[in-house]
Amino acid sequence: MVAGQIVREFLYAAAAVCPWDGQFSSLVLPWVDTDTMTRFLVHTGRRFANEHCIMFLDRAGWHTAHQRHPPPNIQLEFLPPWSPELNPLEAIWQCLRQDYIGHQVFDSLEQVADCVCGGLHALHLDPGRVKSMTDFHWLKTLCMT
Repeated sequence: MVAGQIVREFLYAAAAVCPWDGQFSSLVLPWVDTDTMTRFLVHTGRRFANEHCIMFLDRAGWHTAHQRHPPPNIQLEFLPPWSPELNPLEAIWQCLRQDYIGHQVFDSLEQVADCVCGGLHALHLDPGRVKSMTDFHWLKTLCMT
């Protein structure tokens, strides 16, 4: 006899950050694949329409799929394998886990989504905090042409 069953549900957050001013773009998605990644790139391209963006990606399948077409103002660059510490966005995910999501029990995926969206919204409203978490020293060595 089984007293309970564990059911796992998922949602996904995608984000891109400008470490120099703390502005960022985010979407909370029901799944991730090449199509949702393309939608996120379009969303981010519009958010930063007047800027040239270099977006660092890990090598997740939906990041490397050939069907992906970034907007003209977004340049995609892949980080070396097994190097998440180089990605400024990892600091955002850590902050979300620590300050907004952690140490809670949720009764539904909707509650998780509300919590994640609330945390992302709070960070959108605090670009100084985002900048302080993501303005890695090595980024200043990039040559933008």
